Amino acid sequence: MKTISKIAYLAILFCLRDFIPCIHAEEVGCPPELKTAIADYENALIKKDPVLLARVLTDDFRMVTATGRMIDKKTMIANLAIKSSIYNAFESSDVRFRKFGDTIIETGHVKTLGVRRADPIAENSIYTDVWVLEGGKGGRWRLASEHSSFIQPAQSNQTR
Repeated sequence: MKTISKIAYLAILFCLRDFIPCIHAEEVGCPPELKTAIADYENALIKKDPVLLARVLTDDFRMVTATGRMIDKKTMIANLAIKSSIYNAFESSDVRFRKFGDTIIETGHVKTLGVRRADPIAENSIYTDVWVLEGGKGGRWRLASEHSSFIQPAQSNQTR
């Protein structure tokens, strides 16, 4: 009886395969409009511009910081007022973009340069940003989610 059930189950799945949507991502270059949104995001953080940051982030934005804190849009904007934290530049590398319809997932490495509590910082991290296109084609890209993790500079095989 179990064998008949398995065969029936597989037959049903085979028949439904054309009706089950397949999620397919394609690796893409960074669209010009998204490139602008990314630059706006970085400029908002460097210039401590709450209006620009509010425009880039979705209303339900969530971020998991490299230190493991979960913050929302309101907290992210409030953090701009912290005078002891200054971002001077973000140097990204190994950046890749995967597109799922009106969503692009950006991954890469970033070196964050700045000052925190009077101490210079040069933090290395990997990140994942989830960008959504609001309003469909011709709309604007907004950041819905971000996650980052600190990484250490690569060590040679001799020091491992």
